[in-house]
Amino acid sequence: NFDDTIKLSEYCSRIGLNAISSIPPIYPPAGLASINQYYSDICAAADIPFIGYINTQSEALVSNPDFLEHISGIKNFIGCKLTTNSIYCIPWIKKILGGRFLLFTGKDELCFQGLSLQSDGAIGLCQNLLPRAFAEMYQWFCAGDLKKASAQQIKINEVIDSFQKIGKIVSSQKSILNYLGYQVGDARKPYEKITGPQIAVLQKSLMKNTFFVNNCI
Repeated sequence: NFDDTIKLSEYCSRIGLNAISSIPPIYPPAGLASINQYYSDICAAADIPFIGYINTQSEALVSNPDFLEHISGIKNFIGCKLTTNSIYCIPWIKKILGGRFLLFTGKDELCFQGLSLQSDGAIGLCQNLLPRAFAEMYQWFCAGDLKKASAQQIKINEVIDSFQKIGKIVSSQKSILNYLGYQVGDARKPYEKITGPQIAVLQKSLMKNTFFVNNCI
């Protein structure tokens, strides 16, 4: 709830975290004035950099000039993570808010496309499994080798496809992290748990993927 959010924001500030993030209120859907006030209160409670977490339920915000104008006036609101397919808006947002505002893609399958639209990087779930692969793609992109970078994205997407065939993306990826020796537990409720037979199918699919085997943590 909101009180817990404020307490956690204050705590993060006290212990010296580099930054915090939060999705806007979506249960129930809130109006723009309420969302603006929500982010203002969090940023005031935590005097450290803040990154907005925009998901599919709230993606309309980043095309709303009034929202962008509001967050541009909050000194420690430094950027947004866009976990949405609507990354076409990245250049437009940067034009409005200027170079100080950071934009990260949140969908792993769109990392290369986000970079090509001038994103500042990516924050995604699959990067926990394939950190080297994403780092190489970023390095190749920055070096101007777009052929290598785009080919790397295609290989990454083939790994992601194995998870999408099973469904339960968060549960599936956590199950593989557990399988690899990183005890991260199960996905929180209400995410549905992956079953034993599904885990077996997923493990078999990934272990047959040479790219995954050579690049997983």
